[in-house]
Amino acid sequence: MIENLKTSRYQMVKIWYLYDYLGGDSSLTPDAEKEGIVEVGWCTDDNLNNETVFPDIIQTIKIDGLSKLQNGIIDSGIRTPNW
Repeated sequence: MIENLKTSRYQMVKIWYLYDYLGGDSSLTPDAEKEGIVEVGWCTDDNLNNETVFPDIIQTIKIDGLSKLQNGIIDSGIRTPNW
């Protein structure tokens, strides 16, 4: 999935990957904490109800829907966040 964010000061392209959970624990890295990420973990669609989720397409088609995409790429074009 490609998320293209543009503000008045910069443009950032994020590339998101969908993985199948095989095992292990998730943990925050110092770089993630500097970026403002406060929690990491493995989630199901039910865990994501009433949460702020990025990219927001996940709330629309759900995790299972992402795995069923034909080409596996979503590019919603340039988005201007309200930061």
